[in-house]
Amino acid sequence: MPQSVISALASGQQSGARELLNLPAADKALSAEELTPLFNKALYNEIESLADANPENAINKIDEEAFKKLTDALNWEKNDDLFNGKKTRGSVTMNKAKVGSWVSSNYSKIPEIHGLLKQAIVGANAAVVKSQKAAAKKSERNQQIEDMVKNDEFLSAEESARQYKMLGPAQKKQALMSSYGYLKRMHFALNQTQSTNSAEPTNTEFVGSIMIGRTQVGKVVEDVREVLNDEVTEIFQSLKILSDSLNQFFAGGLENDSLANASVSNANNISSKEILQTDK
Repeated sequence: MPQSVISALASGQQSGARELLNLPAADKALSAEELTPLFNKALYNEIESLADANPENAINKIDEEAFKKLTDALNWEKNDDLFNGKKTRGSVTMNKAKVGSWVSSNYSKIPEIHGLLKQAIVGANAAVVKSQKAAAKKSERNQQIEDMVKNDEFLSAEESARQYKMLGPAQKKQALMSSYGYLKRMHFALNQTQSTNSAEPTNTEFVGSIMIGRTQVGKVVEDVREVLNDEVTEIFQSLKILSDSLNQFFAGGLENDSLANASVSNANNISSKEILQTDK
C-alpha cells in the first residue's frame, strides 16, 4: 500500500486519502465490438502468413468474400463457446479444442486446412490479447504507478498488513482501494506448489484427497448401480415370499401363524429399504 495513503489514514483521515495519489483515470478497456476489427485484421494476416509458409496448398490465400464468410460464421465477438463461456475479449485465450471442433464442422469438405485454420484463429486472438497488454503497459496511469514502485513509495506486504490491522472499517476500504493490486487490476493466484506448501506463508496441512474427473464419476455411478441392483433384487425376493406366504396363509384358513409371520417379516424388510424412503 502507498506510504502517503497509509500516513494520511494513520493520522485520522477517514476518506479521500487515496486521492492523494493523484493518478490519471484508468483507461477504459475496449469492448468486444471495438476489438473485432483488430481480430479480423490479425486473422487475415495470420492466414496470409500461413499460406506463404505452406505453399503445398494446405491453406490458400483468402479473398475478401471468403474471408467475410469466415469471420461472420466464426462470430468472434459473440461466440462465447470458443472462450469457455467467458465474455471478455482482449484478455482471455481461446479454447483450442473447441476452435478445432468449430473448424472441422464448418469446413468439413476441406479437411486439409483444418490444422492451419485453427492455428490462424487461435493465433489471431493471441495477437489481440498481446496488443491490449502492450497498450495497458503504455498507459500514463500505469507508468505513474510503476514510477511509484521504483521510488519505493509502496510499503512492503508485511508492513502494509501491520498498518492495515490498525485502521477502522472505512479507512481499511480506502487502504485496499489504493493498494498496488487494486490499482493495477491484478488477480489473485495460487498455484499447486504454493497451495501445498507446508512452510510460510500458507502453512498447509494435508488432510486428504478428493478424486475428480470423468473416470471417477463413472466409478461412482457403477458403484451406485451395483448397490441399487442388490437392493432391488432383495426387494423383489421379499415381495415374492410375501405374496406366496399370504396366498398360502389365506388358503389354509388363516391357521398357519408361521406363514403370517413370514409375510410380516418380508413386508417390514421391503419398507425398510433406503431406496423406497422419501423425505415426506
